Amino acid sequence: MSGRRGGTSSRAHVPWRPTATVAAHASLWSRIEQDLSAQTLLAVSKRVGDGVPFPGKALRQWVRYFYQKHRPTEGELELRGYLMDLSMIGQPVLNIPGEKDFICPLPQVKPTMDVIGSQDGEFSILNVGHVGLMCSPLAREELWPRIRDWLGPRPWERT
Repeated sequence: MSGRRGGTSSRAHVPWRPTATVAAHASLWSRIEQDLSAQTLLAVSKRVGDGVPFPGKALRQWVRYFYQKHRPTEGELELRGYLMDLSMIGQPVLNIPGEKDFICPLPQVKPTMDVIGSQDGEFSILNVGHVGLMCSPLAREELWPRIRDWLGPRPWERT
């Protein structure tokens, strides 16, 4: 596979979830039978298959650094000549991963909260996948209101 459109990057997740396409189609039929919005699922499915060009070597490096060696949380990732130091993050952090997210899985997300320097960090897991974090009913009902509330004044700023 090449890094051309629809090449390496759009199929990189297939080994982790080889039945994902079949599951998506089964979900589509279930939604149609329940008269739920099949348009949303179709739109997301189109986007998933519309890969951004990502050269194979860069993808391998990304997987090695972020998934296999956990370099950001180990303090070993260098970007543009600077060592990335998550302990320097002093601003409030809201970290809400998806429990079913195989693109950014929980073992990659959880250690972040242990190394950030902020004393104001919130970690909460939602029972959705990667795309579900943005456009599922759970996102609309729980995630977006939580983000809205979290972006308001911090506890020590409230009067």
